[in-house]
Amino acid sequence: MLLLVLCLPVVLGYHCAYDEELEGVRKVEVKIQPANEKVRWVSNMEFFLFGELGDSPESAVISAGFYRANGDLVYRLLVNCAEQTWSTLYKLPKQRGQVWKTGALVEPCKKGSFDIVYELQNEIRGKFLFNGSPAEGELKKQYKMMGVPRMKTWTGKYRIQKLPVNLRHGVLFKAYVSEGNTLQRTAYGKCFAFPSLLTNCLEAKEWVLRRSKIHGPVQVQYTDHVFEGLGEYGAWSLAAGPTCNTTHHDNFARIQTSVMPDAASTNPITGLRRAYCCCASSDGVLEGRCEAYDRSDEGAVCTEENLCPGESNLTD
Repeated sequence: MLLLVLCLPVVLGYHCAYDEELEGVRKVEVKIQPANEKVRWVSNMEFFLFGELGDSPESAVISAGFYRANGDLVYRLLVNCAEQTWSTLYKLPKQRGQVWKTGALVEPCKKGSFDIVYELQNEIRGKFLFNGSPAEGELKKQYKMMGVPRMKTWTGKYRIQKLPVNLRHGVLFKAYVSEGNTLQRTAYGKCFAFPSLLTNCLEAKEWVLRRSKIHGPVQVQYTDHVFEGLGEYGAWSLAAGPTCNTTHHDNFARIQTSVMPDAASTNPITGLRRAYCCCASSDGVLEGRCEAYDRSDEGAVCTEENLCPGESNLTD
């Protein structure tokens, strides 16, 4: 499969299949395109929604989720800021919608930016996060069959519960916010995105790590920021996130090896991981273009001269 090179004025996310600025709307509807020309849903996909809460965040209502082609609900997250609660809801064909799980928000809704992330592990397993906190119930023990005679044995690991619906029926991603609040951007794919305002690499890295599956205490590289990881409640693996310049830490490195592209993340011939060359301006913003290259190919190099137009601050 060919890996497309995206040429954008400013790269705000890492090559999500769909990434659109919404310019302050209250509703959005996106038709989910097949991830690899044949399959709409693939493992380890991410959906992102970014928005702004206005002057009355305590009364805001936010909804985001997946719907059938006829508009019927499949599965969604509902955030009620007035009650400081979240709920996940689903609907089976020819049945009424039902509440799946509910819980309390970790923090009250605040004026300013918010984000919703959905991690799709597979078509029947995944989770929502609101502002970096999971909207998910208790984890379940993971078992496997072992021995003779075959016995169900706990692996020592936990995982989230299977969904009551199959997400392959979801062909639309829809979201809305109540009056006085806005949606700013949405993105999805086998990829990562972070808020457009995070042009500082360390801030972007912390945003990603706070939503990752790290267990135990986490310290952001080059800083004294320490926090507790989400473990299985997180949305992606430890290795995920932007790589910062080793000299000018606030800036992005030009080689982004932790990026998960929408197309094949490995070279189909060599089996080795692909990487991205990215341009960064003096204020740390990823710009120009990010281009895939295979380190295994003879002569494959990532150089400022042949990739980055104009001046830049790359030293890695």
